[in-house]
Amino acid sequence: MKRVARPNDRDDWIIIEQAELRIVTDVLWTAVKKRQMEVEQSFSRTTTNRLNKAHQPQYLLSGVLECAHCFGPYAIMSKNRYGCTNRQKKLPIDHLGGIVCTNSKVARADHIAEQ
Repeated sequence: MKRVARPNDRDDWIIIEQAELRIVTDVLWTAVKKRQMEVEQSFSRTTTNRLNKAHQPQYLLSGVLECAHCFGPYAIMSKNRYGCTNRQKKLPIDHLGGIVCTNSKVARADHIAEQ
């Protein structure tokens, strides 16, 4: 008989915050994520970089949709679903008090295109 792995129900999970097990401090984590955002913005699409001019969005609504919670960009997360990129990258959002976006909603690309 084959063994079948089954995840435990979320209701049965016991989650305990243990700061002493962290490898980096919250201050350092926030600073690094902020720096990553700055670097990402400096490499965004520009008119002066010839390589960036050649990059066209693969999907019709790329760069147009935004998250209703953190106002960050929505992008393709899987084959045909859009989701919040700030949540995926776990970026701290200043206007949310430095927390990560909690919007886990995804939207099917075909449903959005119909509207």
